[in-house]
Amino acid sequence: MEKMLYMMHVDWDWIFQRPQILALELGKYFDVTVQYRFANNRKTVRKNKVRPSKQVVYFQLPKNDLPIIKQFNAMIRSNYKRRIIKGDYDYLWVCSPELFEAIPEDYSGTIIYDCMDRHVNMAKSERKQYVQNMELALIAKASYIFASSHGLYEDIMRVDPSKKVTIIRNGFVQSELFYDERGTSDGEKTNYKIAYIGTVDSWFDFETLASNVAAFKNVSYDIIGPTVVKKPIERVKYCGIIPHDELYTNIENVDCLVMPFILNDTVLAVDPVKLYEYISYGKCIISVYYPEIERFGDFVYFYNNAAEYNELVQKLIETNFKPKYSRKQQADFLVNNTWDRRASDIIEVLTEKI
Repeated sequence: MEKMLYMMHVDWDWIFQRPQILALELGKYFDVTVQYRFANNRKTVRKNKVRPSKQVVYFQLPKNDLPIIKQFNAMIRSNYKRRIIKGDYDYLWVCSPELFEAIPEDYSGTIIYDCMDRHVNMAKSERKQYVQNMELALIAKASYIFASSHGLYEDIMRVDPSKKVTIIRNGFVQSELFYDERGTSDGEKTNYKIAYIGTVDSWFDFETLASNVAAFKNVSYDIIGPTVVKKPIERVKYCGIIPHDELYTNIENVDCLVMPFILNDTVLAVDPVKLYEYISYGKCIISVYYPEIERFGDFVYFYNNAAEYNELVQKLIETNFKPKYSRKQQADFLVNNTWDRRASDIIEVLTEKI
């Protein structure tokens, strides 16, 4: 079995999504060693119960201009470059352009770039140019590039139209499916709960939620996930990080799941993992509309602004938040969108090298 070093830019115990899941799926085809950076702030993570069979954990101090910090981090980079050479890996799977500096200059194996975000947009202002330079270098060096959305695919093609780029969208973890059977409310229910699952950062639309709780005294929210940015809003509860396998038990009784994002360049290129997972939970789903997610139209109620969101919530209260899709639609969609299927698609692309 050929050897792969799977280079992650997040702690393994960060939210269990694409980086961790693909690492496990690719382990069915390769002898995979997962390399990831240990989070400096352990309060932001919860231990994922599923672990990689082989792992290399590295530590770095937060980047700043102090010479001693730069020297320490440079020493760490040199160390894991030596590890890569010593490991004699056939493949390097790279999850972020910031990991490019860890690749030895004389590495002769196959480099694969899994582009899952507009990393330049997400970098702090003083690091944007650096991240952009690293991404351009990684695109030039990579033998294969996978993009999680059409927007990211177009970004890469604008840089180098000759590159082999394949869209490998996100998916969901194959497990038990749930479906929330409900009919029109008989008038007995008076209070409703809506939940969000995922990271809360600068792209989270607090204003729309604030407008909604102001308009509907019988609606409240649970926010589940790491909170980088937080705003106190009446009847909005921040629940923190919950292990992936405990998510359903925490949203089993909610009426609806929501994705309230501010539409910026970062969001517009996202194929959201949460929509696949929301569908697998069989709940009514609301999301802000943008072209990348139009294909979820049979499953998701879309809105464009706070006024439309409030109108939509009123209509859905009248239907007791009945899901837009049937149980059969749910099953037919998800069978083609498992992470196992995504890994098979990746292997098809790499077949000529295996």
